Amino acid sequence: MRIAYFNANLRRGQDGITRMMYKMFEGALNRNHDQKRMEFQMVVVGDGHAREEFQKMMPNAHFLGYQSGRTLAESFASADIFVFPSTTETFGLVTLEAMASGLAPVAAKVGGATGIIEEGKSGLLAAPCDSSELADRVEFLLRHLTQRRRIAASALQRAQEFSWDGILRQLFKSYESVIDEHRQTRAA
Repeated sequence: MRIAYFNANLRRGQDGITRMMYKMFEGALNRNHDQKRMEFQMVVVGDGHAREEFQKMMPNAHFLGYQSGRTLAESFASADIFVFPSTTETFGLVTLEAMASGLAPVAAKVGGATGIIEEGKSGLLAAPCDSSELADRVEFLLRHLTQRRRIAASALQRAQEFSWDGILRQLFKSYESVIDEHRQTRAA
């Protein structure tokens, strides 16, 4: 099982997110001693001046560095779950890319993720900066293969709504709604 975390620019100041990831993967997922330990690989895609520091904080993670094009697509394709705890991503493009790659996303319930992920249907959301809740969501997907596959399929379908055709369809629906509302107001 591969869990992917993508961050194009690993830099200082993000250490809160990295500590949260470390806490989540090194501690929180293994907190139930009565259950079998969850087997997974943590993969971090991205690079920056703080990479070495991050590698020390997350020694069991696989750091792949900066990727683009085909290698980035292969990294998405080789993962099972996408985790994105960022509280500063405004649009959520990386989450949308993960969904378009057929990954089940788990993201912070803030910013762009809230407009893209339909909670429980096309992904799971966790309170911002809450490593325990984030870990619970990831653990749920690790333990429930059928639900993870259902969410991944719904995520892929949801991502297609953000194609240019999907965006234009939504724009025209909005125009039609405004025109209908205007007609009703004038008729009254």
